[in-house]
Amino acid sequence: MKKPALNNMARLPLILLCFFLLSAAKGQSSLSDEIIFRIQVKVSKQQQTISGLDDVTVIQTEQGSYTYFSGSFKTYKEADEYKSKLKSKGFSDAFVATFRGKTKISVADYQKIVSKNPEAPKEAAASADSVTKSDGTPVDSTIQRPDSVENNSFEKDESAVDVSANLVKKILEESSCPTLVKDAEALYNNGSYEECLALLDKGFKDCGFSRREKEDAWVLRAKVNIEKDKVPDVQQALVRLLRINPNYKPLEGAYQEDFYSYFSKIKVRPLLSTGIFAGPALPVFKTLKTYSVFDSVNYSSPYRSLPGNQEGIFFELAFMKNISITSAFSYTSYAYKRHLERGTVYFLDYKELLHYWTVPAYLKFFFTCKKINPYFIAGGSYSKLLKSTAELSLQYTSQDALTGIIDEFTSGASGIDQKPYRVNFYTSILFGAGCSYRIKNFLFSAETSYSLGRNNIMNPDAEIRNTDLIYKFYYIDNAVKIDLVTTKISVAYILHYQVKKTK
Repeated sequence: MKKPALNNMARLPLILLCFFLLSAAKGQSSLSDEIIFRIQVKVSKQQQTISGLDDVTVIQTEQGSYTYFSGSFKTYKEADEYKSKLKSKGFSDAFVATFRGKTKISVADYQKIVSKNPEAPKEAAASADSVTKSDGTPVDSTIQRPDSVENNSFEKDESAVDVSANLVKKILEESSCPTLVKDAEALYNNGSYEECLALLDKGFKDCGFSRREKEDAWVLRAKVNIEKDKVPDVQQALVRLLRINPNYKPLEGAYQEDFYSYFSKIKVRPLLSTGIFAGPALPVFKTLKTYSVFDSVNYSSPYRSLPGNQEGIFFELAFMKNISITSAFSYTSYAYKRHLERGTVYFLDYKELLHYWTVPAYLKFFFTCKKINPYFIAGGSYSKLLKSTAELSLQYTSQDALTGIIDEFTSGASGIDQKPYRVNFYTSILFGAGCSYRIKNFLFSAETSYSLGRNNIMNPDAEIRNTDLIYKFYYIDNAVKIDLVTTKISVAYILHYQVKKTK
């Protein structure tokens, strides 16, 4: 048996229900597509309270940061006027942000929405006298605006189209190298992020930016990418900034809060430096074996050290955090003297001056502090004898066996070449401590080290052939080694830095 068909009266409630649902969906679509303008005032990693503003809307991005907006306007003109008031209150980074429903869009996207409406008439753009480029030049307003729209989905805003068209198109067409960075900043303030980045890319490619312009450009790229929530691009921009100027310090309160947060995570440390040093050097002589000519003379008398000096150049490579390797080339000179006597009949004073080329190499282990960085050093050195000259004076008495008369005699010599009787090379173990202080690209250090000599500096085989000293003055050297205490001041210039982002 067939079911009876529904009559027209039975269908009416169903038709009314469908009509109601379609109308509600259309209204909801209209509401969700409505174009509004808000003023973006700040972006931060942590949620904060914005003082000085009553009407604040907070939107959390997918990356977890918080964006703060104030006001809600249906026309760009109203929003721009409110933005000016906020800037006068100290919100220097405030700019107009465009929303379609709950979605933030750029002014360029708004233009695309306007241009796709086939029902709107084509009109000439209104006057944009209030819009100027960064150099103060008025922007030409002869550009024809594409079709605008008037329907229930969003409201037409001529001022938004005019401002965007003039700022974006004319700046991109007419910006030149001398004002390019400032023009890009004008695009940033207008919320035209992609156009700002495109203009900066053009400048890096075609313009020979000065160092300051490069700094400003990378700062601007970082600010733009913070707004776009592109963290890797922010970090890359800050790394490039610090490679140009490793001593860059952002002004407090001049940028978004996230700028300072990301900036603090970029670590900069000196990698390669070179400098000069100078300071006193005091030898410490240690006798290994005693030789004698007269049994009655005490040839074990100590070697008395005379202070000398050390100066040279060095290179330092910080190959690891808090650890560096230093290699130097220095000139070192010092002296010693001896006094030998036998009763009241023999007095000899001997003095020798030695000159060396020294090549030390050692590691520095730093303890990082805020300003002054202490460190320990450990390594070794290799020394080559350049010159060794001596002088001596002898006083002795002689008594005539027949008459008993005592005669006094004096004798001496200077400029005696002792290099043939010395070891030409010797090595040392080096350790010590110091501290350094950095001012921009300069490192100032004070350091004390102790070099522990490892071998005898005298040549025993050659010493016995030194007949002039042995037979004329009855002098011979002992087998000795030299330790060296040095204190030096150094000034270094940093040639290269390591710039690295941390997690």
